[in-house]
Amino acid sequence: GASGGGGGGDGEREQRKVDEINAFLDSCGGRRLPWVCVDTMDLVGAEGLNNPLGSAFHVRVDPARGITSGDAQAVLGLLRTQLVRSARREAVQNLLPSLDREKEVALAMGTHYRLGERSTVDAIRKDPRAARRGAHA
Repeated sequence: GASGGGGGGDGEREQRKVDEINAFLDSCGGRRLPWVCVDTMDLVGAEGLNNPLGSAFHVRVDPARGITSGDAQAVLGLLRTQLVRSARREAVQNLLPSLDREKEVALAMGTHYRLGERSTVDAIRKDPRAARRGAHA
């Protein structure tokens, strides 16, 4: 929502807003579903912001113009991207009989490439049937 009034500099207002958003998401399990914050404040790159929202979750709108069709398209694009990433992650996880903690964290963060030869994701790309047989687990 739009922000109003209130003081605080160096990202203080923005940080309070980000903290409120994170508290809400934590309280309702909202991180399991795609979500986007639409706000007039810069919750991604404001100076002094300790814990910014990721740009994949925020659309900043001009308070003088309100939400434009371009803003709405940006929101829809972010939601679509999150849905695709979630579907891919779920599809890969369903192929794997079991994940050890290292692979689970790497997969969740989208950093499977850092595992190099040990990456189950790379092994599945080479031979998806082997993953179903448990050859790469």
